[in-house]
Amino acid sequence: MSKEAKVLKMAFDKILQSKYGHTVAPPSYCTPFGIRTLDTLLGGGLTSSLPFMISSPPEVGKSTLTFQFCSQFLQTHEDSIVAYIDTEASANAGETGLVETRIQTFGIDSERIMYNPIVANVKEVFELCHDLIDTKKKMEDRSGKEIKLLIVWDSVAGTPSSKDAAADDPKSVIGYKAREITHHLSSLKTALALNRSCMIMIDQVRANMKIDMFAAEEQSTGSFNNFKAATNISSLQHSVHQWIYMSKAARLLPSDGFGVDGFITNIHVEKNKTAPSGSSIPLVFDRKYGAIPLLSEYLFMRDMTKTENKLTKKTESKLTYPLLVQTVGRSKVINIVDPDTNAIIETSEKFTERNLIDKYNENVEFKRIFDRAIQVSVQQRIVKGLFRMEAASIQEQVGDPELQQEMIAEIEPQVQQEPQLDQAPDL
Repeated sequence: MSKEAKVLKMAFDKILQSKYGHTVAPPSYCTPFGIRTLDTLLGGGLTSSLPFMISSPPEVGKSTLTFQFCSQFLQTHEDSIVAYIDTEASANAGETGLVETRIQTFGIDSERIMYNPIVANVKEVFELCHDLIDTKKKMEDRSGKEIKLLIVWDSVAGTPSSKDAAADDPKSVIGYKAREITHHLSSLKTALALNRSCMIMIDQVRANMKIDMFAAEEQSTGSFNNFKAATNISSLQHSVHQWIYMSKAARLLPSDGFGVDGFITNIHVEKNKTAPSGSSIPLVFDRKYGAIPLLSEYLFMRDMTKTENKLTKKTESKLTYPLLVQTVGRSKVINIVDPDTNAIIETSEKFTERNLIDKYNENVEFKRIFDRAIQVSVQQRIVKGLFRMEAASIQEQVGDPELQQEMIAEIEPQVQQEPQLDQAPDL
């Protein structure tokens, strides 16, 4: 670079800093969920400074997973607080009791979470969010110490527009909620970015009725064939940093191998600015305790994911790294395979799925092997697999009608009612 070019660059830098330096957002930070498969798929966890969206049909565990993350957030960051804005439970006293139980279940410090079941419209929710962020900034200015803030909005779909209550004609407010969210979201995302704040927005999926049967199909974030996020707003699609869908798969019973009363839930990453999107991983989900990290990681090492089944046509030999759980009689073992030579380099002691958690907590050597196995597996099958494997195929599967139909078959009954799910095999 010439001397003149260097001087010009310095002049430009000075202009940018003097005029726009106050609008330069500080670096964002990432908070892990504490589930190594999910955190790897998300590029580390939930990223601050832009909204994180969770969508699913009813009764799939959106709120439970969110409370679970709230606990993780508070444990990860010493100086932190959670503000939970609940516009769905405001008219249901029973829900408030359930929330108190969840706070206790996940060991959340009641002094560090503000749970607010309120009757509020979209405008009021955004105003509250700004008030929370402004208060955080004032506290930081006085103390000279950063305070991590997580805001939860539960839910976007359940919050009316500011005109709904007073409207005499329903037609007069059609589309207004979308415009209202678009208007307020632009300033809120700026406030989130400038103040390094986190936000989770909970939404629901709904049936997507097509009015014009001859209109061209459009695929976009938040839209999935004949289903879409209940709040399918263009600005929302572009403003979120990460967006995940949850859908139920197999039912789990206490009499099964895991001893869990719950279900397998597939987490599909619809959008992610931190890591590649379009892939899914399964979680073992307990109705009361939420996602169980150890069992979810074990399931990943035992079975192929939905995305892997699609990309490899259900052929394990085409995986970038093999499954590590093997059956030996009535027991299981974990065989760690060298990624370069494909040779087994370590084998765990025998265990059963029912005593897996106790074995992990009580046996130091077993814990070491398990941790090493899941670390290698997520690196090889997610980072070097789902993120890189057959890039053209991954791009193609986003709009692949076959994959869409598979996931629709999984979601559709849940939109209508609580699904009756079959018992999971070998669990």
